[in-house]
Amino acid sequence: IYSICEDRLGNIWMGTNAGLCKYDPSTGRFNTITLNKKLTAVQQVMAVNKDELMLRHERRLCLINTITQKEIPLTYKDSSGLHSISFSGSPLSKDQQENIYTLNHGYGDATILKYDPTNKWFTELITLAVPEKFARHNRGYFYIDSRNHCWLSLGDEELHVYDLSSTAVKKDQLLQPV
Repeated sequence: IYSICEDRLGNIWMGTNAGLCKYDPSTGRFNTITLNKKLTAVQQVMAVNKDELMLRHERRLCLINTITQKEIPLTYKDSSGLHSISFSGSPLSKDQQENIYTLNHGYGDATILKYDPTNKWFTELITLAVPEKFARHNRGYFYIDSRNHCWLSLGDEELHVYDLSSTAVKKDQLLQPV
C-alpha cells in the first residue's frame, strides 16, 4: 500500500501495486477497483470531492469518478494552451483551503501546478529554480504549508523552503535534516 485517503462518504481508498482498493466501513469489505488495463500501481490517491479521487500512477495524474469508475486524464494549461504532462513521480499536496498542487520537474526548475476543479486541469502557479540534482534524481517531495511556503526535499540530503506569498519568490533557507 502506497497511499491511503478517506472520501467524504467515509470510504477508505488505498493506492496499491495492483491498482486501487476500496474499504467500505458500512459492510467491512474490501473491493479492488478495476478501472482499465493501463492503471496498475497507484502511488497516491487523494479525495477531491464527494464523487472524485485524484490518482498518481505510471507518471500520470487522473481523476476517477467513484460512482461510474470513469478515468479522466489530467492536463495543464499555460499561456500557449492545454498540454498533456508527465508528472515525473511528483506527489500531490493539499493546502488548508483544500487546493491541490503538484510539481512538474524540469532541469534546473520545478513548476508548481495548481488544480482547477471547475475546468479539471492544472494551471502553472510558479516556476522555481531548484538545485540541478533535484531535477536529475527526478524525486523528492514537496508540501505547501499554511504560511504559503513551499517545502522541497531531496530525500535525506537537503530541504529547501520557498516563500510563495510575494511576487518575487525567494528561497528562504536551506535546512539540513537530521
